[in-house]
Formats: sequence, structure tokens, C-alpha cells
Amino acid sequence: MDFVFPNNNEEEFAKTAKKLSIDNLVFVYTDIKMVKKMEGVKTALLASPKQVNSAKRFVDFVIVKSGEDDRFALEKSKPDFMFGFEFAGRKDFMHQRASGLNQVLCKIAKKNNIKILFPFSDLLKQLPENKSVIIGRLIQNIKLCRKYGVSLSICSFAKTPFEMRKMKDLESFVRILN
Repeated sequence: MDFVFPNNNEEEFAKTAKKLSIDNLVFVYTDIKMVKKMEGVKTALLASPKQVNSAKRFVDFVIVKSGEDDRFALEKSKPDFMFGFEFAGRKDFMHQRASGLNQVLCKIAKKNNIKILFPFSDLLKQLPENKSVIIGRLIQNIKLCRKYGVSLSICSFAKTPFEMRKMKDLESFVRILN
């Protein structure tokens, strides 16, 4: 699946997805009023942890961005997907990255069947000096997810059709990190 953020350009995203051989496209919206249904395309809502239950009635998936209270989001609100653990403004420790995930959060995510997403476009938009830190955190999160059996996926999180990537390219990026 590839998650994209359309802005009244859903048709362009659908055409680009077809060219890139992306079968499962998900339109992510930040507001319920903006949700547009298209044939063959699923919809998702980027919600806060407190909005998850009400949002599940209107869209196929609910996505929550990592924040201050990730444990509450994973344990109580139970979204379908969470992302952005690597981009928290935490400072890394001496011998370990402050990657946002730990064994407790991974076990909760596994128990509640919550999938972890890695947004590729957010990595591309980072300053060069921050990319190495983000990639290090990403490597640690991939290891934690694999160790505790949490489902994980990398997706483009494109804001424009030109930011979309082939799924094989994204998968090979993750393979390189292992």
C-alpha cells in the first residue's frame, strides 16, 4: 500500500500510481470534510489519538502521528497505523538512538495489530545533516519491529504525484538498511 496526501488532485495521483504499478493506493486526508471516495482507492484520516474512534466510521483506515503520548495512542485509541516515531525532537543517548519506539510500544502494537509506517518523503525533506540521524533511528525501529513481530511498511507519503516512488524502490531502501 502507498499512502498519499491529495489536495484536490486525486485523479493525478491515481494516474501516477497506475504508471508506477501501485495497486493499493490510499488517500490520506486531514479533515473529514475533504474525504473523497474513488473507485478502487481506499481512504484514511490523519487523526489525533482522541479522534480515532469517531473517525473509523467515515474512512477505511485511521492513521495517528507519533507524539507525546504514543503509549495511550497504541493502547487505548488503537488506530490502524502509526508513523513518525523517528522524527521526534528527542536527543539521542550515548549508546542508543532515541528512535521513539521501544520494546513496550512494540509489544502493545503487536497485541493491538497496529502497523508501523515509515514515511519516505519526510526523510527526503530533511536537511542533509539530519538525514543520517533519521536513518539511524529508522534502522533501530526496523530491528525492534522485526524482533517483536510488529507489522511495518515503508510508504511514500507523497504530497504531490511527483513525490511518489515505486514500491520496489522503497522496499529495496529498507532492505539496504538491514
